[in-house]
Amino acid sequence: MFARKYICPAMKRNLVVTSILLLLTAGFSAMGQSTYPANGIYLTFESFRKGVPDLKAEMLYKDNKKETAASGIRLWFNQEKKWYQTVADSVVDLGEMPVWGFFENGTAYILINGKFHKVILLGQISYLLESYPIIRDHMSPVVTESKSESVYRLLDMKTGKIGTYEPGRLETLMRDDETLYTEFHSINSAKVKARKMYSYMERYYKAHPLLPLN
Repeated sequence: MFARKYICPAMKRNLVVTSILLLLTAGFSAMGQSTYPANGIYLTFESFRKGVPDLKAEMLYKDNKKETAASGIRLWFNQEKKWYQTVADSVVDLGEMPVWGFFENGTAYILINGKFHKVILLGQISYLLESYPIIRDHMSPVVTESKSESVYRLLDMKTGKIGTYEPGRLETLMRDDETLYTEFHSINSAKVKARKMYSYMERYYKAHPLLPLN
């Protein structure tokens, strides 16, 4: 038989206190974490970076009587008229109001040339697919089909500028990370550099998480 290890009362108290502190720390950490970005429609890049949607999903309706809520942001944008509730509690059509993009179910979409395009990797350097498919309903603003004329883009979340997906631009955007920039810059082969772009974006993504601006 194994002898029971003696633990003095003081040590027991210390273990209990330590356990409680660890649990409290974990709890406060979880409470301090915010969901960014929040689901909703963002009229400007600035509102998206602050994480404050201009229109929330619960403000969207299928008609102007507030009888039927919209089934989702993507479907709402496919409506002929896009009804939403104002701060004055009236329901109006979005009309020609400019929109930057929206976030729904973990995915961001950005409006470019009258269509919403999916952001594949959302980070300080974001990676998106600009796609223009043939859609049955030509009025539908949300790109949903895979067969299309497509081009990949890089979005700088510091400035909101969208540029081409090419090694030179990525290298410029990574200048604030000396390690990654130096490694990527030292790759001499253009083909290898192009092939490794996404892996470097992922590394940058992990090292520089996207957080809301104050």
